[in-house]
Amino acid sequence: MKKRTFKHYLLVYGISLAVVLAFAVFAYFRKDADGNYGYLVSKNIPVSGVFAQEFTMFGRPIVFGLFLIDLAVVIVFPMLVVLVFLLMDLGRGKTGKKTKEDINRESFEKFIDEIGKTLNQTHLFNVEDFRHFRENDKFQECLKKIYEIYLHGETEELTYYSIIRKFQKGTKERNALEFLVTFGEKKRLEAIRLEEEKKKELEAKESNKEEEKK
Repeated sequence: MKKRTFKHYLLVYGISLAVVLAFAVFAYFRKDADGNYGYLVSKNIPVSGVFAQEFTMFGRPIVFGLFLIDLAVVIVFPMLVVLVFLLMDLGRGKTGKKTKEDINRESFEKFIDEIGKTLNQTHLFNVEDFRHFRENDKFQECLKKIYEIYLHGETEELTYYSIIRKFQKGTKERNALEFLVTFGEKKRLEAIRLEEEKKKELEAKESNKEEEKK
């Protein structure tokens, strides 16, 4: 389940603010049948004392108390809308930081996406083949195992050969898996190489810092 980000709620706030401001502008510049200007909430709210005083803005008289009420609505209403969305998302578990499960799923989906693009570039498989691969639970399970080896390497229980032999030689599934095993192993070794290079760079930086201190 996709998590909501801060930008999502900021967008909701911005849209809500734009809507309430549009209504406020319409209300403030619209005259009724008697030729009187209106307010966002109501011009019939009783106000007294200093709040009953008038001032001129936008070329029209404005009651101070009614203006404050409208201003409060403009500020608070978008916040209430965001709060409602937030509570709804909390109920559906769409808020908060990404869990390890979310990160693993996104990583797997990215891996599968790269697999699909790589298979497509071979021009060995057609649209019908890809549809069959997606609907074949056994093939999809093999993809998960290839991804597991990509993350952790082969083990005694899980090897590339044990995955490939689940399909007979000459089948589309077998041909695809043989190709993907090569692809997956190449990516795994490339990831290891990049990780080792980063490690060496960090060690070199730490070593330079130590020398500078001396």
